[in-house]
Amino acid sequence: MSENQFTRPIAIALALFILACCSGYIVSSLNPETGNFFMNFFKDAKFGEIMNENPVILAMNLFVNNIEACIIMFFGGVVLGIGSFCVLGLNGLLIGAILEVARQTKGLLFVVAAILPHGIFEIPAFVLAGAFGIMLGEAVIREYLGEGDSGETAWFLMKKFVIYIIPLIFVAAVMEAFVTPEFIHMVEMRSV
Repeated sequence: MSENQFTRPIAIALALFILACCSGYIVSSLNPETGNFFMNFFKDAKFGEIMNENPVILAMNLFVNNIEACIIMFFGGVVLGIGSFCVLGLNGLLIGAILEVARQTKGLLFVVAAILPHGIFEIPAFVLAGAFGIMLGEAVIREYLGEGDSGETAWFLMKKFVIYIIPLIFVAAVMEAFVTPEFIHMVEMRSV
């Protein structure tokens, strides 16, 4: 499997993620109650259980939470890539909706401060995990058609997962726990 084979799945995963983010953003802007529903869902489902005042514990919780999401996206490829599409799309939809709610209540500068420091690492990791899931789904289909070995592809992609996605998620978790709050604090102090 060559590195060039990553281009199309990454483009598909990125397009899906952007489309889902835009959809969540548009739905929240047209119907703020829907955006608030997504915000409350996120708070209740995940945010409440990972938040901690100690930044080290917060970073560990964020790392575990995001690795779980990436693993689910990757192994979602086993079901013909459908699981990968669903998890990546749901994450994009939630992010877009939450960003619009935050923009409406706190302003655009707050949104940039809240997403940029860690998002430059976290979003590429999500897109890569989705792309790997798509590639795994394609390998399963090829094997079903008698044209390949999905186990070999899975092993290749798992090695890439460890090399690329785990470090990105680790850096994102550290940035989100230690740096993003400082950016948010600077924005909040500026608006006072």
